[in-house]
Amino acid sequence: MTRYRLGVFEGLLEIEAVESGPFPLRAYGFLQFSPKDHPNGELMLEVRGKEIWVWVAEKRHGEDANKSV
Repeated sequence: MTRYRLGVFEGLLEIEAVESGPFPLRAYGFLQFSPKDHPNGELMLEVRGKEIWVWVAEKRHGEDANKSV
């Protein structure tokens, strides 16, 4: 298993590989995404100021795939 820490540095998303350890028993919350369960979904991240927003979006196909909403 590979574990990463996400952060924001100067308005940009920072991803850092960290040592794997035991799964936390307490956390602020969890988001699990499996392409097997949502084959038309993709995990999205957006930096807004010092916040990281995470959501699962429906994949867009064709010309509209490169346009923002």
